[in-house]
Amino acid sequence: AAQRVAALNAQATAQLLAADPAAGLRSAKSAFELAVTLDSPWPRFEAARLQAIGLAQSDRAAEALPLLESFREQVERDGSLEQRGKFWADYAYVLNSCRRLRATAAALKTGIGIARELADYGELATMTSNLAQVSANLGQLDTALDYALQSRALRERLGQTSGPASGAIDMYVGWLSGMLGRYREALESLDAAAACFARDAQTLWAAVSANHRAVFLLDLGQVARAQQALQYAPPQLDSVRARRALLAGRIERILGRSGEAQTREAAAILGPQGDAYMSMLVRLDVASILPPREGAAVCAGVQQTAEEIEFTGVSLKARAMRARFLLRDGDAAGAASALRGTLEQFAGIQPADMYLPELWQITFEVFDAAGAPQPADDALARAARWIRDVAAEHVPDEFRDSFLNRNPINRALLVAATRRGFARVRR
Repeated sequence: AAQRVAALNAQATAQLLAADPAAGLRSAKSAFELAVTLDSPWPRFEAARLQAIGLAQSDRAAEALPLLESFREQVERDGSLEQRGKFWADYAYVLNSCRRLRATAAALKTGIGIARELADYGELATMTSNLAQVSANLGQLDTALDYALQSRALRERLGQTSGPASGAIDMYVGWLSGMLGRYREALESLDAAAACFARDAQTLWAAVSANHRAVFLLDLGQVARAQQALQYAPPQLDSVRARRALLAGRIERILGRSGEAQTREAAAILGPQGDAYMSMLVRLDVASILPPREGAAVCAGVQQTAEEIEFTGVSLKARAMRARFLLRDGDAAGAASALRGTLEQFAGIQPADMYLPELWQITFEVFDAAGAPQPADDALARAARWIRDVAAEHVPDEFRDSFLNRNPINRALLVAATRRGFARVRR
């Protein structure tokens, strides 16, 4: 029986790493049921943590959390350092899937301390990379990129060049670099991640990485290349498929079409019980195809949800979009009230899933319409400086012209900046 449990646990591990959560969950459940007959609690703990991972990967993290927590006291009291390390790593993963971000960060820091004590630099690299992702969801992108680069340095010290964990580190570095306007580094890191995922046949991770690439190609004004990036075999995970449909809808809107079919497809794929983070992003895109007043109401609801589950970056995006819809509904004063003090309140925070100059574009348009020229000019100047002094210097040469002239947000901001006498972007 002990050998069968060990074999089932090994099988579950392989299946979960191969992005087959349904099969992994079945194997882990079988291991758990058989492990009940054993004297030692640790095979059962191993099966329970694998089952928790499978549940979290299947968007059932609420079921996974009590399963893991039932072992916390015993692991902390009687577990080896290795078992404690496994517990905190998996606990952080499930907490993150439950969207308890600050608790996730605390669990990761505990796990990082144990990995450092064990001199397990591979696990240290993985958890530091995960901490980067959590920090990003809290809107702290500069801090997140620092963690991601630390993780990559640890991986390179170990000489790890394959496996999903290694590719994920490159993917996070690429994602965060792109969000901060470092597009050359972003594309290079995403290329490295894609090569790793292709080599190891990691279809789920490859799809996630391709979605990130499509976002940055849109920022760079490369619509056709963004469409090509989305031409991958869709994985089983609904949140990844919904993300692809959401991005396809954005491409349609950039091309002057409604994008309604793709946006509603994203909402249908996700359903009412889908991933909380992706659900908020989809709701904000759905708001874009509604009448302005309805769109503003949707954004207000997303803002409240984001604040409840600690997604600060999503909250900032929802505030900005609500102000835009109020302005389109003819309520310039209400839009200005919604934004007033926002940038100061969210100092150091970047909106989630939003091209950064778009935040300043909305701010400029709202305060300009509300008859407040100083905050409008400040936002416009800030956007022009970011495009010119931050991003353009990090855009690959072959994409610089499209970045400046075919990204519709850049084009509108630079025209407005020129009209107001701000410096032109260097070419």
